[in-house]
Amino acid sequence: MNKSIYICAAAAMMLASCSNDEVVEQAQEKGISFRSLTGLSTRALNATQKTLEDNGMYVTTFTENGTRLYPETHYVLQQSVWMADPAQTWGGYEKLSFYLTYPKLSEWDGDADAKIEGEDSEVFITVDEDIPDQKDYLAVYLPDVSKTKDAVPAKMQHVLSSVEIWAKNDNKAYTYKVKGIRICGIAKRRSFVLSEFLSGQASDNLHTIDFGARDYEYRYDTEVELGSQAKSLMDKAGNAILIPQPSNIAMRWDGKSTTDDPDTFVGTYLSVLVNLTAKAGASIYPAGSTKTNETYGWVSVPVDFQWKSGKKYVYTLDFSGGAGKVDPRDPGNDVDAGGKDPDKAEPILGGKIRFGVTVSEWGTDDKDVDLKDSEKFDVTVDGWTDDTKDAPLK
Repeated sequence: MNKSIYICAAAAMMLASCSNDEVVEQAQEKGISFRSLTGLSTRALNATQKTLEDNGMYVTTFTENGTRLYPETHYVLQQSVWMADPAQTWGGYEKLSFYLTYPKLSEWDGDADAKIEGEDSEVFITVDEDIPDQKDYLAVYLPDVSKTKDAVPAKMQHVLSSVEIWAKNDNKAYTYKVKGIRICGIAKRRSFVLSEFLSGQASDNLHTIDFGARDYEYRYDTEVELGSQAKSLMDKAGNAILIPQPSNIAMRWDGKSTTDDPDTFVGTYLSVLVNLTAKAGASIYPAGSTKTNETYGWVSVPVDFQWKSGKKYVYTLDFSGGAGKVDPRDPGNDVDAGGKDPDKAEPILGGKIRFGVTVSEWGTDDKDVDLKDSEKFDVTVDGWTDDTKDAPLK
């Protein structure tokens, strides 16, 4: 009897010793950390390197069998590496998988309970209607990372697409002034499977997408007068940050359809808020504009939007040969559509707006746009073969 008691006591002491050793080992273990969050360069208040340094990022950790080890945790920059406070350890595991995101998941779609449940979890994003208030969302998935005392290297990726509108005018017979842009017929919400954002490999997969036909409009007070050199029409916003869009020619505005209901979808197109005058000063569009009371109206061009995560799209509109068509849904309060001004979807000068679009990795320099004619536009993608597509100008 006593011998059994001694054996049990000895076993208990051995288990306690092993447990204490494990606790000591984990206590001495260096906390999980990350480094080299590079390649991020966007406007202020979005996910620039500095914004991450100021606000931190969020990390969700899983074990090899898919069990969540740590829920979404705030990581901040500490002496050139990113760590939690208090630090999170490897927990005795030889491999862990990590999801790094910015901002906090509850901000992605306004869902306070949003969290990553597992490898195939979908996360939804809804983009703010006001272009200057749009946020840049970042993510990267790091699967099966071996235990290390060093910081884990990571490169976060832009989940959304960056869009800019520029314009030019070589025709000295006309003066164009611009005070706003619209990007029309855009899907307003979609889901992303974050495990597809592997480090250095952007995801092109589209999952649940809501073609809510939302328009993104941005007006400003200081006009942009167009000249022979293309100028940005994005004012202080710099760019729009929007949901990636699948290519769908059938959804492009046909250049003819109109509606009196601003909520009715007529297709995808770009619209620019312009004041157009002749060289001598005579008002052309809107017709009621005067030198003492300049008014503006929306002019449009059909566009088939095809955007991917992490890409920057710069549309350059050329008004030298024409001013496009009156906006098919809402020309603006200063336009007398069908009266002194052309009706909706009718040409303003009889010519078409030519345009080109350059595509590049977000944060890299754009290539020159080649506006060859009104029937084609060139799409150039860094690192890929140039592709020429049919221009939607009819």
